[in-house]
Amino acid sequence: MARCGCAAVDGPGGTGCECAIQQGPGTSVTGTGQPLAPYTVSARLSTDAGNALRFGTDTGLYAGGPLGMIVYDTVGATTWTKAANPKASWLHIRVVGGGGGAASLGATTAGTGVARGGGAGGNYSESWIEVSTLAASTTVTVGAGGIGGAPAGTATAGGSGGTSSFGAVVTALGGGGSPATTVAAAPPVISAGGTLAAAGVGQLRLRGAAGGQGIYVVAGARMGGAGGDSGGGMGAVVPSNLASGGSAVGRAYGGGASGPTGEGVTTGALGAAGGDGVVVVEMFG
Repeated sequence: MARCGCAAVDGPGGTGCECAIQQGPGTSVTGTGQPLAPYTVSARLSTDAGNALRFGTDTGLYAGGPLGMIVYDTVGATTWTKAANPKASWLHIRVVGGGGGAASLGATTAGTGVARGGGAGGNYSESWIEVSTLAASTTVTVGAGGIGGAPAGTATAGGSGGTSSFGAVVTALGGGGSPATTVAAAPPVISAGGTLAAAGVGQLRLRGAAGGQGIYVVAGARMGGAGGDSGGGMGAVVPSNLASGGSAVGRAYGGGASGPTGEGVTTGALGAAGGDGVVVVEMFG
């Protein structure tokens, strides 16, 4: 059968014909197009002036494939350097702030109780960064989960989660801790959860969810507020509605803590901490 509009005959003894594939900007062609040497076309990834990633566009700014990924999940500050990653041309940065902690409970007497709200989830931010725009080194900070309210027996608010960041170019704030303003009383009693943080810095910014409300409905029926989901993790589980205490630590990364409950418990209950944040750096050549 003829190919490419050719009238020549293919197959054994045939003269055959083939289409010529031209090498163009950003592409390379090998092979002859024959059955034993088919064409192989390769295209390189490049960027245009608007930083859109494209194949086969000859702008002189070619980006290669992925070089690796670094996950920073230890709370505190460290450093990403160009010298340690000399082949990196582009970075895909994803950042999650720490989750909010849950408030603690004061003492409750017979017939009174309270259920604390959960901490809010940490924010999420994401950006593509050209390495040439960065300094020789960039500080990477992982925000801690907000502390839980303490001590038990004293009404203390949960702490806000810490900010996670890649320098000043990508930042995600932590979620708010739940307040301890609601006092133990006869039911029904509703306690607020932690509030959302302001948006951070990044090309894509997603706020974590607010902490769930704590609800003390009737005697023997109460539920602490769920921890708010974050952009990179889940909130903590909701404690049992029958057991006093029960505050659960926020899940990684950046989940808010769930709130404790108490009814007729003179010792009160501690609040749990929020989940720690994370910074993920993906490198491309």
